[in-house]
Amino acid sequence: MDAGKLRDRIVIKRLTNSADGYGGFTSSTSTVATVWAKLMFTEGEIDMQNSKRVLNKGIELILRKNTATDNIQKGDLLYPERDNNEYRINQILEMDLYYFKVTGNRTA
Repeated sequence: MDAGKLRDRIVIKRLTNSADGYGGFTSSTSTVATVWAKLMFTEGEIDMQNSKRVLNKGIELILRKNTATDNIQKGDLLYPERDNNEYRINQILEMDLYYFKVTGNRTA
């Protein structure tokens, strides 16, 4: 794969909990990395949620290994620049010495 195919900007965020001072927690997201990737949309599954049929769209990313991608974990959130949806990472695979393959599904 040549680096010219990594054309999509992806922001990767992680959910964090912090104490609110009253014995509870507040959750927020913090940015883990912003990377260039090859973004491909995969066929989604139709699921039943609240007695309605919902299309769960999936994505597949190919990204280059570097220090930023070493911190990516299963369950992190993906925000593609050309899409207004939020995706959750389901799987991270090593393709070869230089690239990762990340798959995820749309959340809500």
